[in-house]
Amino acid sequence: MIFNSNLKVSISGMIIMAILIFGNAFIIKAEAPDFSYSEQKKSKVVVPARTAADFDLLPNGERFAFWEDKTTYTKVLHVAMNNPQASDDNPGTPERPLKTINAAAQLLQPGEKVIVHEGIYRECIQPARGGTSPDKMIAYEVAKGEKVIVKGSEAWKPVFRPSTGFSIRMGPPVAAGEIPAAEETRVWMAEMPASFFQGYNPFTVRNTYRYISRWGRAGEPEWLARALLYRGAVYADGKPLKQVLGPAELAQNENAFWAEDPGLRLHIRLSKGVDPSSVSFEVTAREQIFAPKEFGLGYIRISGFEFEHAADGPPVPQRAAISSTRGHHWIIENNRIEWCNAEGIDLGSQDFAADRSTKGVGFIVRNNILRNIGVCGIAGPALDHVLIEKNIFEYIGHLNIERNCESAGLKFHGPNNTLLRNNIFRHIHHASGIWYDIAAVNCRIVNNVFTDIKTLFGGVWMEINFEQNLIDQNIFWDIHNDVENDGATPTPGQWAFGNGTAIRADCNEKMVVAHNFFGKVSRHAVSLNVYQSDRLVAGRTGLGFANKIVNNLFFDTPNRVYMAKKYDNFFDGNLYDSRNDQGSFLINYPEPIVWQNLSGWQQYFGLDSHSTQARITADFNAETCELELTIEGKLPQCQSLGDVMNGKATSAFPGPFMPDQNQLTQQVIRIKQKFPIEL
Repeated sequence: MIFNSNLKVSISGMIIMAILIFGNAFIIKAEAPDFSYSEQKKSKVVVPARTAADFDLLPNGERFAFWEDKTTYTKVLHVAMNNPQASDDNPGTPERPLKTINAAAQLLQPGEKVIVHEGIYRECIQPARGGTSPDKMIAYEVAKGEKVIVKGSEAWKPVFRPSTGFSIRMGPPVAAGEIPAAEETRVWMAEMPASFFQGYNPFTVRNTYRYISRWGRAGEPEWLARALLYRGAVYADGKPLKQVLGPAELAQNENAFWAEDPGLRLHIRLSKGVDPSSVSFEVTAREQIFAPKEFGLGYIRISGFEFEHAADGPPVPQRAAISSTRGHHWIIENNRIEWCNAEGIDLGSQDFAADRSTKGVGFIVRNNILRNIGVCGIAGPALDHVLIEKNIFEYIGHLNIERNCESAGLKFHGPNNTLLRNNIFRHIHHASGIWYDIAAVNCRIVNNVFTDIKTLFGGVWMEINFEQNLIDQNIFWDIHNDVENDGATPTPGQWAFGNGTAIRADCNEKMVVAHNFFGKVSRHAVSLNVYQSDRLVAGRTGLGFANKIVNNLFFDTPNRVYMAKKYDNFFDGNLYDSRNDQGSFLINYPEPIVWQNLSGWQQYFGLDSHSTQARITADFNAETCELELTIEGKLPQCQSLGDVMNGKATSAFPGPFMPDQNQLTQQVIRIKQKFPIEL
């Protein structure tokens, strides 16, 4: 259907000159200001509806360098542990399959793959070689319709006896009944076979890491106590027991365990009345689950597995449950990675001390679930052309050592040309959602959901990046400060004042934040700070300038913006909740600190000239990722993104929403939409 070209619809001062509707797509030709860092000028821009191809672009306007497995596999090995004929001496045919996946990993050559059949495999897969190109890959696949679980644990069938040799009631005498006696707590003990541990016993290795004296809180007893726990874990009927640092703590903790030195005897307290002989136990025995021994293997694909129970250590170095071991061009897809002590996946160079020539190029990580991981879901230094899409990151950070400065759903150091799209980050406590740490270049974070994130830092933390990066069309909902570990009330200018923000940009430059939705953020929705103003990176300190915050929608964010310095930072085209207009914009320098409402922000600082306020109500379901939104009031005049994506314009509507023309003409706009958006 084609509307009359003379039709005019007023949207907050925008005169729509032509509207064409094709199904759900609409094209709006409108007058809207273009933008450069030092000036604004009027120009006509075309604002199209979004398509799937829009999410393919990087900030420089180039399409991401996609690639796929194009291998015609010339040989297929079969692994089937439950087959009575299975043996690692077999040729790996369907009739005479191999028994372990690692046996296949030693045989596979470029252009070959292994199909793994149903079973619980307790092993570490260590590929002997990788492929050579997209049409000569090596693949690890689960048989269609079957379930394969690979575990870093061993099934433990102990003979329990009452715990002896240690006093549960350590310390000074207490009143009768305050702390129960040992026999009342029903503490049991049993030995683990030494054969469980082949060169690595996680019940003798603590969660300390190389840089604990530099990045950590070794002087804080509670934080240090968590870092001193062992990497080993115990699972009772599939659920983890809480580890305690000493035997006395078992008096206050049910469903807990303590590891006695030298790591072969466990003391366990279950819920009252539970007989340990009726429980199925598993104990972690291996650091990693899929990891080559040699550096640099490429062109490997892993598809369809469930990986559990890695006893890996906190970074750095990064030696995750699934490790590329400084490889390149891996595809990791359709897997579930769960119950890892520290990290789910590591990509890139693994170590700050790695050879500078080591760079992780060409990774694709998609359609995975990363869940119940202690420190970080995916980690990687020195990455280029990496695609992270359609993954779910949830329940990450349970080691509660966020001040180790490596805790996040995803943390990359120095990523270049990285596209992170269509992911869900939720229920992440004691960690950030995403953290790009120093020297990110031409990276885009688009069409993701961030919800229920409790952090000392940010839902997204951009730390000292000098080149252009784009954060657009995301949902930020229920981002809050980790008051459990930071109960103080910091003042502006202090590091902790940025804790719990939705987007935290520290000494960051040229970042574009566009068309995002911010809802229920306890600290600032956007923080442009200079907390690390004395830190040299690439020969200079970060200035916190030339950032653009445009076309976003803010709901229930009493602290909208923290801006350390105005410089060439630019805000416009944003829609704010009218009920949050009391000192919600903070400018720190030059002193004295000032808090402004929207009117003062516009009048005295020249920011958000075309932005407006409206009465907004919203609700978001973290499980279904469905958002309901009502807007009553004047819409802003959205802005062009200027030089981002070669000047390609985005929606004329603030936030990541895709309203149809009928909605745009209503006095009260109502939107119900599921995220991430599927196009």
